[in-house]
Amino acid sequence: MMKLKVMSLVFAVIGFLFSLNFQSMALISDVVFWQKFGFYSGAVISYLFAVASFITLMISRKHQGKGSSKRIITHIMIVVVSVLSILITSFILLAWSVGM
Repeated sequence: MMKLKVMSLVFAVIGFLFSLNFQSMALISDVVFWQKFGFYSGAVISYLFAVASFITLMISRKHQGKGSSKRIITHIMIVVVSVLSILITSFILLAWSVGM
């Protein structure tokens, strides 16, 4: 079960990194199509890794009983990073759609 927690944490961190950097993926090219493709593909990757983190966390939690304080802190950390990833990505998408 520890492998699932590590996978969940890795997915959350990857999703968080993409949420911070997917704006720069729009600067790949001067062509508008590739700008939007890079921007939205980075956002989708961020969302997918955040959701994968939640899924693996729920699977690992389903297979274990009550946990120690170390497990609870790890779960809280994974949830916080995943939620931050989703919130940052959503905020940036909203800001871009408004024209900021």
